[in-house]
Amino acid sequence: MLEMATADTGSANTRLVGPYSRLGWSHPGPALFWLLAAPYRLSGAASWSLLSTAALVNLASLVGAMVFAWRRGGLVLTALVALGLGSVVASSVVDVDSGMLADPWNPWITVLPTALLILAVVSVWLGDRAALVVTVVVGSFLAQSHVGYGPLVAAMWATAVVGAWRHGVMTRRWLLVGGLLPLVVLWLPPVIDQLFGTGNLWALVGGFGGQDRPLGLGGALEIAARQLDWGGPWMGGVEPNVMGTGSIEGLPLASLVMPVLVFAGAAALATWRRCHDAVRLQAVVAIAAVTGVVAVSRITGDTFDYLLRWWWPVAALWWVSAAWSLWQAAMTVPATATATATSDGDQTNAGDQQAHPAHTRIAGGAGGDCVGGDGAAGRGFSPPGG
Repeated sequence: MLEMATADTGSANTRLVGPYSRLGWSHPGPALFWLLAAPYRLSGAASWSLLSTAALVNLASLVGAMVFAWRRGGLVLTALVALGLGSVVASSVVDVDSGMLADPWNPWITVLPTALLILAVVSVWLGDRAALVVTVVVGSFLAQSHVGYGPLVAAMWATAVVGAWRHGVMTRRWLLVGGLLPLVVLWLPPVIDQLFGTGNLWALVGGFGGQDRPLGLGGALEIAARQLDWGGPWMGGVEPNVMGTGSIEGLPLASLVMPVLVFAGAAALATWRRCHDAVRLQAVVAIAAVTGVVAVSRITGDTFDYLLRWWWPVAALWWVSAAWSLWQAAMTVPATATATATSDGDQTNAGDQQAHPAHTRIAGGAGGDCVGGDGAAGRGFSPPGG
């Protein structure tokens, strides 16, 4: 069905809705089909083009994530993101049930773009205007291809707009041109279908009002505990099924304590050292994780692995962001240490002490924006116009 819908793109039978769901409706929009259509036609309608396009989408997502990591935190953050997403990729290769990296199936082709979306939102928050367009395009692709991404995408969009607006790094004109305009263009097809076609959006909304009982918050937290666990599925850990069902088995809620304590401790330390970029990265990842718990809590029926696979990049970035906060904080010398060092010198060093911020970057520290009591920034990226 995926190839048929792709082949119809550009013809009188062009689909205005997304892939068909086992629940009796279609996912919101045709972004996946339209993405696959051009390479499919250029290859002479060869089926292998679908696989190669999926591989290119994943490669582009990895490269895009690295670019945003480099802009936000230089070599250190880029290396951490590479390690985290590299583990996701390696785990996907080992998972012989998925073949995710070259599979155009909508639950698989959307996994790595999730990491790109999160890192793009962080960049929007810090004034990267080009990242706003990436956020809209990638978010639309995810939400149109699989409705399960709807809550995550909505939360990420809201975070990007509120953060950028609050910090004054986006003008109203740019929010309209770089955000609203591509949003309207990308969502016009499903709106046209709703008004003049199958009415899929309304059918989709009605499909979530069935009689099946959702998983609930407790079950969703247990799933999150398994996904966020150090050594979890994103690192090649086991993802066992509940006996007699296809549902992924969670972990006891106590297993959430360690990941949450490490994450919160890293955020607190980075806040104390005024490493604002690192704190914002953790904040965006935390919003993604909390939204993920809410989304999983609304799943009805079995919690199949393909419904949860997008948790892998979220979990990877959970640990990556915590590690970067710890690194940034470690590369910043507290004011007390600076004061002690200068008090042991002669009086001519007093002027040097005043010139140092309350938290001083250690020479050789890479990336980041840890600032001192006088507001002086470190070596971080300066937003456009800032």
